[in-house]
Amino acid sequence: MVDVDAILAGAKLPERTVKLCLRGDLQADLEVAEQALAQAKVAAESSDSLAGSGAGVREAEARVEQIRATMVDHVLPLRLRALPRLAFTALTAQFPPRPDNPGDRALGADESQLMPRLVRASVVDPVLTAEQWDRLDLVLTDRQWDELSWAAWGLNRGEVSVPLSSAASPTAQSSGLG
Repeated sequence: MVDVDAILAGAKLPERTVKLCLRGDLQADLEVAEQALAQAKVAAESSDSLAGSGAGVREAEARVEQIRATMVDHVLPLRLRALPRLAFTALTAQFPPRPDNPGDRALGADESQLMPRLVRASVVDPVLTAEQWDRLDLVLTDRQWDELSWAAWGLNRGEVSVPLSSAASPTAQSSGLG
């Protein structure tokens, strides 16, 4: 027998975290450093002398790790949560699709108006001020915006089901979840 009240008492809306690296300028530096590391490894392997060849590899590895660490330090994790169904429906109803826009018609809303509001309404951690949102909008790439906006859309319009874990599949199958 299913205890509906207990299930409803524990109900939570779906959530997802999107991690945005806001030091994209370092991507080119990382590529150069990784190429230098690969070259240092080739040089070390082909070197007749072991003296000094490992030092070049270690220096190149340290440079790659330094850039990578800086990039990691500049990752902004944004936790998004789906809106309750009625709130999502009310929000989308505010922005009817533009008749001349096939993408809007497929979405059921004016994407250019809906998505910024949906993203801001969906981000629950950290809580950003209007000024922080404005600053974030100035540094996001189009790809990063797509990731963020489609995460918000997917939380609200995507399926919520119990995923089957390949690592735990024998356990999941025997518990009846598979």
